[in-house]
Amino acid sequence: MHLCHYGGYVVDSASWLPTEPTDFFRASYGIGSVGCNHLVCSACGELVRHTLEGTSRRYQCACESYVARGATYLDNTSEIDPDPLPPWRCAGHPSFVPPGEIAGVEVGSTLGWSPIVGDHIVDASNLHPSIDRIPGFTLTRIFQALEGEVDQEALALAVGNRGADSSLRVRQAVALFMALNSNASALEPGFGRVLDAWRARPELYDDHLSAIGTGRRLKTVLLEAIAVRVRLGTPGAPEALATWRWAALRGSGLGDHLHRAALIDAEWTKEHVEQLLDLAPADWEAILISIHVEFPMRLAPGLRRAIAEGHTTRERVAAVLSEEYGAKAEPVLAALA
Repeated sequence: MHLCHYGGYVVDSASWLPTEPTDFFRASYGIGSVGCNHLVCSACGELVRHTLEGTSRRYQCACESYVARGATYLDNTSEIDPDPLPPWRCAGHPSFVPPGEIAGVEVGSTLGWSPIVGDHIVDASNLHPSIDRIPGFTLTRIFQALEGEVDQEALALAVGNRGADSSLRVRQAVALFMALNSNASALEPGFGRVLDAWRARPELYDDHLSAIGTGRRLKTVLLEAIAVRVRLGTPGAPEALATWRWAALRGSGLGDHLHRAALIDAEWTKEHVEQLLDLAPADWEAILISIHVEFPMRLAPGLRRAIAEGHTTRERVAAVLSEEYGAKAEPVLAALA
C-alpha cells in the first residue's frame, strides 16, 4: 500500500487526477501536483467524490464540500495558520506485484524489465496535458506502484542502461525518469549508470533541452536529480556530488541550477566562485545572489569580464553588489571603475 505525499492533493482541472487506483502522488518534477483519487473523510468515513465545475473541481463527502481552484495538499499540520480544509486524507493505493497488468502494460514474472523498457521508454501517455509531454511516463507509473525494491531496482537499472542511447528522445525519457523518482533508494544503480554515461560523453546531456517544455536542459534535469539524493543522504550521494562538482566547472557551468548551489555544496562553491564566474560570466547575477563569500573582492575579475563582454553594466553590477554585500561592496566597485 502506498500513500500520497502530504496527505494527498485536491486539484483543479490544470492538474492530473488519476483514475487507476495504483497511481498516486510521488512524482512531481516538471508535472506539478497530482490529485489523490482515494480520499476518505475522517469525520464521516465516506469516500470523497469529485465533479468538474469549469476549470475548478468540487469535492464532496457526506459532511463536507470543497471547491479546488488550484492544487492544495491536505496535510497542513505543520503550518502555523493553515487555511481551513476538510478532514480528508489519502487512504492508500494498492501496490503492484508482478505478474499482471498495470498502466496498460502486461508485466510477466520471468520476462525481465529490459524488453518492457525498450517497448515503452518513449511512449507518450494519454492521461492529462501536464503528463502527456513526458516521454516514457508509463515506466514511472509502474516503478512507483511496484511493491518490492528488487523489482524497482531492476526496472531503474534497465532504464539507466539506456543512458547512452543514440536517440535524444530516449535520453530525455531516461533523465526525466531519474528526476521523477529521485527520492527512491531503489533508483541507485540505474542512476549511477546514467551519470557514468554523462561523464563519459558530456555531449549526450549538456546542451539538449528536456522534453517538458520549460526550457530546462537535460543537464539541469540530472543536476536536480543529484540535488535530491545529496539532500537525502542516499548511499550514492558522495559519487553523485562528485558529478555535480564536475558539471559545475565545465561547459556552461551550473546555469539554471545555480540557485541550489548553496544548499547542495555551499563551502565548495565559495571556494570555486572565481572559476564559476570565469566559466559563465553571463550568469554573474545568479552567482552573486546564490554564492556569498567573505571577501567579495574575489569577484572583481569575473565581474569585470562580464561587463566587458556585454553581459551587464557597471550600474547593474553596483546595484546587485550593494544589495548583497552592503559596505563590503565598495572596494569592488572602486576596482570596477
